[in-house]
Amino acid sequence: MWKTITTIILGKQNRAEERLIEGNATIIIEQKLREATSGHETAKRTLAALLARTKADQRLLDGVENRIRDLEARTRKAIEEGKDALAQDAAQVLADLENERTVRREALTRAEEKAARMRLAVERTERQLIDLKQGLITAKAIESERSSMKAIKGDLSANSAIREGEAVLQRLLASDDPVEEIEALEELEASLKGDNVVDRLAAEGCGPATKVRAEDILQRLGGATAPATS
Repeated sequence: MWKTITTIILGKQNRAEERLIEGNATIIIEQKLREATSGHETAKRTLAALLARTKADQRLLDGVENRIRDLEARTRKAIEEGKDALAQDAAQVLADLENERTVRREALTRAEEKAARMRLAVERTERQLIDLKQGLITAKAIESERSSMKAIKGDLSANSAIREGEAVLQRLLASDDPVEEIEALEELEASLKGDNVVDRLAAEGCGPATKVRAEDILQRLGGATAPATS
């Protein structure tokens, strides 16, 4: 029982959170975009500093290699001229320079590899930011559309009222005609009283007519005017 209640509570909380996120989508996206942009700018500055350092390391390495080439030539000349003591000192300096060159090469290689990885990360983040900005435009368009739909909700309710009115009219048109009901009632009453039998007999010439007919009026008027026209 308690497990079911807990599940229901969690489900309602999740639904409420989803509705809250959906209702404030643009606000959330804009804030995340600001946070991501700030982090992205920091990453770009870090990458720029790393690239500057690799260039400086490369210049220092080039300097060491230039000194090695120069000192090798001088040491070779000292050996050729038999200046062994001087050549020995120069060889020691050369050994130190070559060790330094090795260290600097390794450091430069690591820095270049790190810069390459960071550049890929920055480029990927740049593309993601572009996608997020485009998504923000889409989210704003959706929210604008929803606001417009809410604004015209009254118009839609008017259409619904029209449909309901038409339905009432159709029911009215389909209902029984009150005039026909009255005539039917009169015929029924006449039938119950026997009046319809008298009318039928009069219509067959059995006795005088019970009602004046249009034919009777025409015959009477025509008979009255017949001498004048002859």
